Amino acid sequence: MRCLLSIDWDYFVPEGPNSEWGHQESLLFLTTLWMFRGSFANDTATTGEEVVYWDYLKENGARFHTDTMWVSDSHAYAYQCVKPDHDAIVLVDAHHDVWARHGEEDVHCDDWLRCAMNVNPSLQVFWHQADWSADSCSLPDDLTALERGQIALNEFPDEFDVVDLHVCRSGCWTPPWHDAQFLEFIKDAPTSVRLPMQIDDWCPFDDRYNGEMKEAIAEHTRRAEEVFGLNDKLARAQARL
Repeated sequence: MRCLLSIDWDYFVPEGPNSEWGHQESLLFLTTLWMFRGSFANDTATTGEEVVYWDYLKENGARFHTDTMWVSDSHAYAYQCVKPDHDAIVLVDAHHDVWARHGEEDVHCDDWLRCAMNVNPSLQVFWHQADWSADSCSLPDDLTALERGQIALNEFPDEFDVVDLHVCRSGCWTPPWHDAQFLEFIKDAPTSVRLPMQIDDWCPFDDRYNGEMKEAIAEHTRRAEEVFGLNDKLARAQARL
């Protein structure tokens, strides 16, 4: 079975109790807001699965027939990797990416897979959902019976031949302080060629957790501590009145 394997880095990055701040694909969410969210860095961690996941795939029958990995930030770019001769798409992702279309022309990170299924109704989908998102992200109710029949949950195909490979960072969902681990993950892949599908601010090979961001996080944390300290002093003063 000729498969496109598409892996979303957010599969390995659970959202902690303080990390649901809302998400959207824009530069605001890709970089700027993380500067203010940096005080929560100690509340997030990867699952650790990423360290052994390539071996896990091979143990479950994956045979890699390509030496090229396509890498993007947005998962929407996976749609460009879909080919007419693919029998299946194996999706490793915290989210299903089969939401209703936003429009007839543009493909988005949350509907690219539904677009692919609509173009090729015989395409089989094997969605491996992250354990941490199981209670918060289920298949949408508006899927037709045919579409639901195309999707198998947490299964691998019996003949798991990876002829095309795509990985995305989903940087508007995953914190910059895990970028170094993401880069290690793609470096460990069983391919020698890694090609970016986005450049400039959206280049997935750039580590966003750079000196500028660290300084901005430190400054925001310092100011927040000053505000909280002032509020604490005011509260104690009011309690003495």
